[in-house]
Amino acid sequence: MASVTWAELLKETFDGMKVAGPKPLLKRLAMAADEHGLNDDPATLLKSAAPDKASAVREALHNQLSVWDYALNPSWAKTAPNTSERRQEIYKLLQLPDDLRKAFDKDIAAKTDEVERELVITDHATTWYTDDFLRDREFYWPKYREYLKNKKGMTDEVLIGLNESANRVLESLAAPTTPTPEPRRGLVVGYVQSGKTTNFTAVIAKAIDAGYRLIIVLAGTIDLLRLQTQRRLDMELVGLENIGVNEDDPDREYQNDPSFPSKFISYGALPRALNEYAPNIKRLTSSTGDFRSIDASFKALAFDELPPREKAYSPSALKKTNARLIVIKKVTPRLKKLVREIKNNKDVRLDLPTLIIDDESDQASVNTVNPDKALAEERSRTNESIVELLKLLPRAQYVGYTATPFANVLVDPNDAEDIYPRDFIISLPRPGGYMGVSDFHDLNRTDEQTPNKDAFVRFFGGDEDERDEDASINAALDAFVVSGALKRFRQSKKVTGDFRHHTMMIHETVKNAEQFVRQASVLKLWKSAGYGSTGKGPDRLRKALEEFRLVSKSREPKLPFPRDYDELKPFVAEALKLIGDEQPVIVVNGDIVGGGTDPSFDTSDHVWKVIIGGAKLSRGFTVEGLTVTWFKRRAKSQDTIMQMGRWFGYRGGYRDLVRLYLERGNDNAYDLYDSFEAICRDEESFRAQLTRYARPANGQKPIRPIQVPAVVYNSFPGIMPTSKNKMFNAKLVEAVVSDEWSSPTDVSMNETDLRNNWNALESLVGGDLEEVKFGKGQYLTKRVGRDELSRFLASLRWNEGRPILAAEQSFFRANPAAAKEWLLVFPQLQERSVKLGKNPISVHERSRRNEAFNVFSSPKHISEVEAEFAKGRPLHGLGVALIYPTHEKPKHTHKHPIVGLALYHPAVPASVAQAVFTVREPKLKDKPVVEAGR
Repeated sequence: MASVTWAELLKETFDGMKVAGPKPLLKRLAMAADEHGLNDDPATLLKSAAPDKASAVREALHNQLSVWDYALNPSWAKTAPNTSERRQEIYKLLQLPDDLRKAFDKDIAAKTDEVERELVITDHATTWYTDDFLRDREFYWPKYREYLKNKKGMTDEVLIGLNESANRVLESLAAPTTPTPEPRRGLVVGYVQSGKTTNFTAVIAKAIDAGYRLIIVLAGTIDLLRLQTQRRLDMELVGLENIGVNEDDPDREYQNDPSFPSKFISYGALPRALNEYAPNIKRLTSSTGDFRSIDASFKALAFDELPPREKAYSPSALKKTNARLIVIKKVTPRLKKLVREIKNNKDVRLDLPTLIIDDESDQASVNTVNPDKALAEERSRTNESIVELLKLLPRAQYVGYTATPFANVLVDPNDAEDIYPRDFIISLPRPGGYMGVSDFHDLNRTDEQTPNKDAFVRFFGGDEDERDEDASINAALDAFVVSGALKRFRQSKKVTGDFRHHTMMIHETVKNAEQFVRQASVLKLWKSAGYGSTGKGPDRLRKALEEFRLVSKSREPKLPFPRDYDELKPFVAEALKLIGDEQPVIVVNGDIVGGGTDPSFDTSDHVWKVIIGGAKLSRGFTVEGLTVTWFKRRAKSQDTIMQMGRWFGYRGGYRDLVRLYLERGNDNAYDLYDSFEAICRDEESFRAQLTRYARPANGQKPIRPIQVPAVVYNSFPGIMPTSKNKMFNAKLVEAVVSDEWSSPTDVSMNETDLRNNWNALESLVGGDLEEVKFGKGQYLTKRVGRDELSRFLASLRWNEGRPILAAEQSFFRANPAAAKEWLLVFPQLQERSVKLGKNPISVHERSRRNEAFNVFSSPKHISEVEAEFAKGRPLHGLGVALIYPTHEKPKHTHKHPIVGLALYHPAVPASVAQAVFTVREPKLKDKPVVEAGR
């Protein structure tokens, strides 16, 4: 009988290739198989295993091929990572026959450049984090990967991506064994509710394997977030043996946790007993207590297992030293206690390889003291504690995690002691199965599918309709009940998904008292909804079901759906029972005395509730099973608004059931839907700039974040990228306008200004326009020079005297690499028109809210123009100006049309790019703008 399986033999064979790279595979497998008594032909076995996703052989093969696909600068490769050329190079080195190559290409295809990957901005070469370095050291990461696969159900594809994203972080850090301290500061940018905790847990696992021995996690500013992070790390990484709990102890730490011990990772013994390189993890915080200045903490930080007179960073010392984990709330009193304890351990702290993970790093961490008003070296208190911590630990590697990085990149980069991500920025790819802000909007979509807005968003309030909040909450409650019943129905049909929790969120204010008032009103609505068999509720639920049917048919046609309400009815009863009549509506805030509570998603088998809250629901905290949201809270900054989007996240098995009830704008407030759309566009622009800096043009050296200006856009009037006290060093100078569209909407409605703008357009157009057809659309066009367009834009009068696209103009006027020639494009309709010179031009109708129009451009027009140029028409150096003579809806009372614009700026080299906001150095009063990287 064979002593090993084929999967084990394949892994063992691949282990022998870790350092040297791919080697002839079939020959090695045949020799090893003969030695172990395995009779199958290796080539036949691999070919048959390739399409079988449940096969352990396929898993081992897939994992190793992906490792080689992703390898950045391996000694054995001459091709770029994640390309078909790299995969063919791997096949050649493995000496695979053609039939195996074709089988692998079909069933285990390489991830090519078309697949979104993490972006890395750094000039640090990968010199230490190699397979050779990791040989025999890996313990926690393989165990964590196995846990995620077996306990959390992550697919191989997701785990491969997680492995590579975490590798990019480790490669950006300094080696823990370097004789000279090399402190690094970096930032990892993810998406709201997209799994950043999983990513930094993987980074921690790999860091401990590599030799980092003090791990400090700055976990939010409230107890709820710290406890959530502590439990996740304890359950998924630290493990039962390191926690040292006794199942029979009635006072054990996790005595009320139903997930204990079955869902906690277990190693079978203390890690050091299993692997001489694997340290045990000593926790200096727990689920029952934050960091405290007590003797036990001091002794734990003493690292008394270190050999005498040996540097803590030496390989031999690291091999004998256990790791310490601190999960601390990001508030000044706690951080000062930690600082005090570290000061008492001078001999160790100077040499200790330390990793600091700052979760939600744009919150509290950033210095918010105005440098113009501050005393020398004065900082905000939390920032001061973090800076002091970094100064005490010269080997500390600081990695901030956030989905809203605007505050982080607007920190003064010339402050050597601060947390500006001077060494690296890593942008994580949008994960598969994730629902983000773009899923609720229709940015440039031209497909025939139901628009995202119609599918997922329901509005209440607004300018034209009387606000009826109770009616909208009633509709949201109906959707909550029906979507819960549909989850139970799908669960009965064995649909894959996490259906344990089902929640509805109401978010309108941060004031605790007002939240309790809303709770009482919602509870009254719930009790009067008539969901019983004799009430009017079933008729409304029947109608709601048909609305869900339309969306589900469009978005998830393969998921089961009941024939009619009668088939769903038993599951409605189940949903109502789970939601409960006694306390269906709860408040989540800090006012425990007033009745506030925290839903126990981690420790409960199910939470089916309507949740009302404010600050606790707007950052870091995950509302599990969130399906219906009723939202009306506004904020003054982009990052706060984005963090309030708790409806973003993973919705496996019920993406089509998600509903967002959103208040529309009125005369006194900006429109929430429009603001989220604008922020979505700004986020895309931010990531587009990261792409440029992460992938320099051929021949250019990699760069560090400190060499480029901050890349933050701001396209929605009245909402800044982040709060003003985080932008003392920010100043608008020039905008990066490259391979993107910009469309200003904040126009002046003054009659004199409208006449001025129309006259300016007539002067620009001059003579006749050429009639052309792009796709199915009719257009009028004319080419003009850059100077002509620039003068036209400069002459336009915008709202309150603001210059139109001032930063963009500054860029392309002064930059030779910007567009030299522009194509004016007028989309033509079969409706009303006006005379522009001698040309009849179509007039478009658009709605305006407050001082700005919602939008001028049409996704259809943009798509047709882009498609036309993609056919090979000359685009190099050519800009496009879509121009929309516009009448305001519902009634246009002005003599002259509004001049609406959408401008496309062609790509320019990264070396000449600048951003909308840059930073200034406080000490140079005469030079308020620091143009880094010029």
